[in-house]
Amino acid sequence: MISRAAAAIGEGRIAVRFAARADAAGDGADLPDWLRASTAEGLARAYAAVGDHAARDAWCATARRLVEAIVDVEDRDLIASQLASVPR
Repeated sequence: MISRAAAAIGEGRIAVRFAARADAAGDGADLPDWLRASTAEGLARAYAAVGDHAARDAWCATARRLVEAIVDVEDRDLIASQLASVPR
């Protein structure tokens, strides 16, 4: 949430820092499928906020792959809609 808020107000460096921390916190953990996809979406959004288009695109691709693997339809639709709103 901090990363998303930081990205929304143009604080891209803060957004990247918190998105990366959220992603790293899940390393090796047995996280729900939707949460893995959500952290990837957060990284894509954060990199968009700093103007790193290559990293944004890479994380968008990762997030899309993870979204497709979400079992629950409502969770999949929610994360997919958030991913669709990542600035291009």
